[in-house]
Amino acid sequence: MKRLMTFFAVVSLIAILWNTAAPIPAVAQPGRLNAQVVPSSGDCRFGATFAYWGSMPNESITRYDLPLLGTGYYLDWKAARSPSVPNFIRYLPVLHVDDASFPTTLAKLPALVKANPGLTWIIGNEPEDRSQDNVSPETYAERYYAFAQIIRTDPTAKLGFGTVAMVTTLRIYYLQFAWVRLEQLARAKNPNEGASDLIDIWMPHNFILNEQGGTDENGNPFWGSGIPYGFETRVPTIPWQTLQMPITDFNDLFNFSIFRDRMVRFRQWMQAMGEQDKPLWLTEYGQLAPSLSPPGVIYFTVTEAVTSGYRAQTMDWMLTATDPNVGLPGDENRLVQKFFWYSINDSMTHFGGTLVNPDTLQFTRVGEDMFNYIPPAGSIKTVPPDIYPLFVTPLITGANPALHQMNYRLTVRVRNALLADHFVDVRATVKDGTATLGTQTGKTARCGGDAVFTFNLTNISSSAPKTVCVDVQPITLTDVAPGNNQLCVVLPTSPTPMYLPLVSR
Repeated sequence: MKRLMTFFAVVSLIAILWNTAAPIPAVAQPGRLNAQVVPSSGDCRFGATFAYWGSMPNESITRYDLPLLGTGYYLDWKAARSPSVPNFIRYLPVLHVDDASFPTTLAKLPALVKANPGLTWIIGNEPEDRSQDNVSPETYAERYYAFAQIIRTDPTAKLGFGTVAMVTTLRIYYLQFAWVRLEQLARAKNPNEGASDLIDIWMPHNFILNEQGGTDENGNPFWGSGIPYGFETRVPTIPWQTLQMPITDFNDLFNFSIFRDRMVRFRQWMQAMGEQDKPLWLTEYGQLAPSLSPPGVIYFTVTEAVTSGYRAQTMDWMLTATDPNVGLPGDENRLVQKFFWYSINDSMTHFGGTLVNPDTLQFTRVGEDMFNYIPPAGSIKTVPPDIYPLFVTPLITGANPALHQMNYRLTVRVRNALLADHFVDVRATVKDGTATLGTQTGKTARCGGDAVFTFNLTNISSSAPKTVCVDVQPITLTDVAPGNNQLCVVLPTSPTPMYLPLVSR
């Protein structure tokens, strides 16, 4: 989502550039993978979005170490995942339906689908929004249908529908119109099928933004997302003036009650449409007012602490909210199945909610809190882990030739091969034979993510090649594959390290 927002205060004109088509500190990964480990498996509910904007022309996802973030999914409003992101972090391609993008994407899609089997495809990005895909509901349905025919050639692919900016009354009307047109197209091809057969997952956004049609006293569109495309003049007439949802109190941008009520209402509408048995993925949401103002500019800002509290409150609710009348029966009647926080990396002077400061590549307060977030008791399933050392990298940091001694810094990256909605407390131990050289505790990120340990080894004899081994163990849970918990490395006497796998009988 990309929008220019103008906030009016009593004295100051407060302007915020909203660039939402929208990731964690970069750590180089030398060394080879632990060859004993099978690829990660499982699933989790946490996702996040990665922003590329004109305000950040050199931004690249390669700068970020996503396995340390703790999200099982990411999207970047493009249709090709970055090779720098490990495969266990799943990618959701986005196919835009705006007038400029549609013809080119349609032509390229058969090759994309053939080369990427099994993906979940998001079709459209806020199609109703004037600053996004900006098409009528009928056009959205028609272009969704055209994409769906190609994607359905892959029987393992999934289709995501309904990516409106917010789940307000007017935007539900928009989806209702799109549904009618999609139903017509589907039944024209096969009378025994309908719109529902072309939708696997519902994927709305749920930002809280000003929804106001028309123009202000200066003839400019109101800040926010406006009302859906063409609704000022639609036939049959929609009383948009009475149904629109203006935001007059900026604190409503993080109003939990509004967030919750809209999600419940959307699930109720899904049930009325016969779609209760479909998953609901919230593919974009967050608190968008920035935490910082640029020098010399006055913005409406929201502290990171407030934004982090809103994130925790909404995630608590999404992990626990159930309703047998409208929730997903296959997911213990939960209302929401997955959620994607905005964003990993957007500028902190543009939007709120940034998890990793793009200037420093360090966790923000929001990012730290999300990494350490503990879901409500009983809301997630505890999955026994498969903890293993992904790689061990020794680096010479000093030498005492007279005593034939070396100092080293040993970097150990630890991963959990089983995805889950919780982190895993881990103990890492470095040994020289039976002698312990160092022990540290930490935790791997949720969703199969990583932990990084650094050991400083001093006064190590260099008179002969020495092998040290790193052993990693979960602290409170039982490892399902204890045979891969150790990796050994020959400490170098020159800058080039050698690696040895542990061989056991």
